[in-house]
Amino acid sequence: MYTCIYDDDLADIVKSRAQQENRSTRKQFIHYLKLALESERLLEENQDNKKADITRQDELSANLLIKGN
Repeated sequence: MYTCIYDDDLADIVKSRAQQENRSTRKQFIHYLKLALESERLLEENQDNKKADITRQDELSANLLIKGN
């Protein structure tokens, strides 16, 4: 586990947003860190989640085709 110190202004922004989204400050920091890493393409999307999304999309497409006929 890593520990780091944040700038007070950044911490205030994250704390405020955490309250709005009913998250702990720690979870909010992790959320924003993951978003930043993803936007810099340093964190890849979890392949299991990607497969589940594709499966749901395929099932939805199949249901729409069946209902359309």
